[in-house]
Amino acid sequence: MYVVKLVSFDLWDTLIFDEGMEPESYTLKRLEAIWKSIPSDKKPGFNNVLEAYRVVKHVKGFIKPEDFVKAILLVLGLDIGGQVIRQAIDAYEEASGSYTPRVDPDARDVLKTLKENGLKTMIVSDTSFSGTSVKKMLSNIGLSEYVDLVITSADTGFSKPDPRIFKVGLEKLGVNPWETIHVGDSCSRDVIGALLTGLRPVLLARRIESVENCRKTGVSVISRLKELMGLIGFKL
Repeated sequence: MYVVKLVSFDLWDTLIFDEGMEPESYTLKRLEAIWKSIPSDKKPGFNNVLEAYRVVKHVKGFIKPEDFVKAILLVLGLDIGGQVIRQAIDAYEEASGSYTPRVDPDARDVLKTLKENGLKTMIVSDTSFSGTSVKKMLSNIGLSEYVDLVITSADTGFSKPDPRIFKVGLEKLGVNPWETIHVGDSCSRDVIGALLTGLRPVLLARRIESVENCRKTGVSVISRLKELMGLIGFKL
């Protein structure tokens, strides 16, 4: 049984889900927001915005959202002033924060129980969303009050399994690695990242290949989020 002060969670495919399409519905919503913010005399066709997105999409989880928006505008060849850039960035962020994803059925009860028992909670995510947008999104689905801190690759420039992304959160919350559990669905990102940082990983077995790949690490495996409570010693 673990004695912990902090439980860290992956975001996508652990607490929430997207539609698994490319581009995702939230991406289309954000790109449409950028497109609408461009002045009419310089506005390209929306398909041009989609093409610009495809050119730079591989970096969207590794640079700040405002730089990603600027990258799209640069690929479009738009020579626009600072105010218009700011409008495009604000529109992108607003569209991000208004997204309502599908939620794991256990997520709210698990997070609520952890908070009621005095544990801190954190999200560490490889995502193109800023931490501010993730918090707004969590508010949309009724989870924000149970999460103390959100750390994203877009904000930090680090992605899992790089220990630096975990350490940013640990330092902000004042918790040691050995006092922390990290829960996620990926062997390479979540389990290995947690082990490299000195956290205790728990693998949420969404895919059999993740379980097989991490079998030799000795990681604790759960098939549903609510099973985490048994590892920590709480009851839902």
